[in-house]
Formats: sequence, structure tokens, C-alpha cells
Amino acid sequence: MSLGLQATKRRINSVNNTKKITNAMQLVASSKLRIWKNKFNGMSTYSEKLTHLMDVVSFSMDEEELSSIYKSNSNSTLYIVITSSLGLCGGYNYNIYKEALKEINKDEDIVIPIGTKGLNYFKKKNYNVDNKFVNLSNNFSQGSVKKIREYCLSLLRRGLVSNIKIIYTKYK
Repeated sequence: MSLGLQATKRRINSVNNTKKITNAMQLVASSKLRIWKNKFNGMSTYSEKLTHLMDVVSFSMDEEELSSIYKSNSNSTLYIVITSSLGLCGGYNYNIYKEALKEINKDEDIVIPIGTKGLNYFKKKNYNVDNKFVNLSNNFSQGSVKKIREYCLSLLRRGLVSNIKIIYTKYK
């Protein structure tokens, strides 16, 4: 009888320890979420203004002018796919992959994954993966965005790709 009681007490202690660990993980995750939310809110206004400016510029140019900016004989499209780097984001990554598989041509297109989950997924599926910026989300800054922008534009200028598309989710 006492062996059963001891086992039950050990089990209760184990469950209480697991509860404490889970609570600590939740606190860390909510702190990280708050940090990223603040970063996002700071950049969302900038992003909206930039999108509006690009719309104004592109609508003011006719198609001939737009196509003469970057001429390319390539059929390749460069896809920047933003995924997570950590676990517990299955639904988020799944939705990104689902959209990417609809869009990306495995034989012609180039994929730049941002996040290790995306890198592993696209390598496993034998896509043409460029992993220069996979850890960009770990220390996201304007400087890192500038690096990826310059790299993508250099591929466009050299005629290696004809389009650049980004696959991501929109935070609401």
C-alpha cells in the first residue's frame, strides 16, 4: 500500500514540476511576442507608406516603362519564404508551405527561406534553395533587410530571375 502512495506522490510532484516549466515557457514566449509585436507595430506604418508609394509610382508609369527597368530572359522567379525557426508553429508553417507549393515551380524558381523550418522543408522537397539569409529572423534589423534587398536586386539586374515574390502571413 505504501508503495502505491509513494508512486502517487512522485507522480503529483512530477505533474507540478511540469506545470512550473510550462508556465515559465509561457512567460518567455509572451515576452518574445511582446518584443516582436512592438517591432512590427513600428514597421507596419513604414511598410504601408512604402507600399502606397510603390503603387503610386507603378501606376504613373506605363507598361513599357515598367518592363524596361529590368529586362530578363529568365523564366525563374525568386521566392522569399518567411517561416519560423523554432517549433510549436505547425499551423503557421503549414499555411506558408501550402501557399508556396501552389506558387513555386520546383524546376525553375529559386527559394530564399527565412527561418530554419522553411530551409529544412524546401531542401527535403528538393527545391532550388539559397540559404544565405535563413537566420535573418534571429536578429532582424533594417541592415539585414538592406542586405537581402541588395542581393535580390543583384539577381534581378543580372537577369538570373525575372520576378521577386514574398510568401508570408499577415499579422492581424
